[in-house]
Amino acid sequence: MQALLPAFMIRHSIGVSARNQVRFIPADVADLTTARTGRQFEKFTTGKFISEAIRRRTREDPLFPLPDFFVSPVDKISSMEFKLYDSARYRAARRAGQGTIKDPP
Repeated sequence: MQALLPAFMIRHSIGVSARNQVRFIPADVADLTTARTGRQFEKFTTGKFISEAIRRRTREDPLFPLPDFFVSPVDKISSMEFKLYDSARYRAARRAGQGTIKDPP
């Protein structure tokens, strides 16, 4: 399932405007794809994205039989959209550790 949604997003040039990873998709997949390919994406809020995905899907899309996957948890997914976690203590522990590899940007 994890690969189906990014493939669908790229095929239909749509993305989510969430600032963090939402349960079903990395937040920056559209930005990374645009940076590598130049392909532009129309971005939607989480709720609108789900509506657009359901509207745009065709029988040829592997996501076609899965609308309930999107529809049933939309309120829960949307409520988590801007939840951010403070990782300052984790980063401090990583910096203090011996032999640790620097986190990627």
